[in-house]
Amino acid sequence: MTYQFAAELAGRTIVITGGGRSIGREMATAAAAAKMKVAILEVNKVNLDKTVAELKSAGGDVTGYVVDLEVESQITDAISKIEKDFGKIEVFVNNAAFHDAEDLLGSTLEMWNKTFAINTTAPFLCIKAILPGMIARKSGSIINIGTVNSKMMIGSDSYTASKAALHAITRTVAVRYGKNNIRCNTIVPGTIATEVWQERIDRNPA
Repeated sequence: MTYQFAAELAGRTIVITGGGRSIGREMATAAAAAKMKVAILEVNKVNLDKTVAELKSAGGDVTGYVVDLEVESQITDAISKIEKDFGKIEVFVNNAAFHDAEDLLGSTLEMWNKTFAINTTAPFLCIKAILPGMIARKSGSIINIGTVNSKMMIGSDSYTASKAALHAITRTVAVRYGKNNIRCNTIVPGTIATEVWQERIDRNPA
């Protein structure tokens, strides 16, 4: 795949959650190709190690951190370590997500809570951890990965609701901290043919 980048991306530090595979891995690949310093947060060590090794072999400046985004202390510890390792966090991408494909009647409270923990609470905790540094530097970019589901409200009810909440967080952060030269935006992708999507198709061909 061929990428085109703005020259000013080179040397900047970017953190991507869920960067071990799928969309997150592609973002990490693009960032590394742009000569950015890439930190990947990923719960699956096998996927993390594979992605980091591949990007390093291609000349990327990439570091991986095994983090369970359902555990606040692991998030704050990882952010502190990244700031120590890289000096500062300039771009942060909340990409990691959990998808419960059931509707309200088919889902459970456990699945609802897990979906919100990863899709909404984890981004809140990550943003809360990185904001002080960005405010102090009066610079920063936060990118949240949303979904068209939050606009159409069709299917996957807990996933849809959790992403709609993430969109609201984006607007709140953008309005409140824009005065500090901090940007917060949501990218809303449609269906993308990734291995994660294929796994869903395999589980439910109908």
